[in-house]
Amino acid sequence: MQETCIVIPCYNEADRLESDRFLEYAATHPHISFLFADDGSTDNTAGLLQQLQQKNEQQFRFTTRKENIGKAATVREAVLQCVGWMNFSFIGYFDADLATPLTEIDWLLEQFEQSPPLLLSFGSRKKTRENIIHRNRLRHAIGRVYAAFLTQTLRLDIYDTQCGAKIFRTSLTQVLFRDAFIDRWLFDVELFCRLKKAYGKNTRAMFREVTLREWTEKGDSRVRIIDLLVLPIQTTRIFFRYL
Repeated sequence: MQETCIVIPCYNEADRLESDRFLEYAATHPHISFLFADDGSTDNTAGLLQQLQQKNEQQFRFTTRKENIGKAATVREAVLQCVGWMNFSFIGYFDADLATPLTEIDWLLEQFEQSPPLLLSFGSRKKTRENIIHRNRLRHAIGRVYAAFLTQTLRLDIYDTQCGAKIFRTSLTQVLFRDAFIDRWLFDVELFCRLKKAYGKNTRAMFREVTLREWTEKGDSRVRIIDLLVLPIQTTRIFFRYL
């Protein structure tokens, strides 16, 4: 098994972080490590993460910041720290609420075994007859409208850019995370634009959008109304930077 590190961005997760699920998963997956990145939480998230690390210091690490800098910057900092922690073959990130179950890590990693040239494997919350997807209908409808806007504006033939479950080969780190992101929420979109800019016409062969077997919306969204209102503006900024 190739060593993998999964970044878990955290902000005020003290009441919802399911420590036992991480401990149980790590116990049966010794090749998977976790870096929990506390983004200036105002509750006891840091204390909870410290306790979690003490229970498995080999597979768990955590970082904490005094100020909140947003998910994009937090994930970027943590990914770069993973590179210095150990010689991982793969690095990825999952949301702390485990809307995407930890078992989907195995599913995304399996794609690299099926296709050795693959550089990036990421989850899609597309509903099929075979999977279990629970989403808020209104949020899903808004998401599909924005996805159509993205496809037309940035020419990204991707169903679900915003799913918080992505794994990539460590060799791709500098391409994806060397520079700071424009927006605190749309960094997933920027990742694809950076990949497209780096590999041009070969981009589509570099990634695989993988339909998740299970995903459940937790309902405690950290996205504010103002963040939604500025999405078109930030998307335009991304367009002019990369395309």
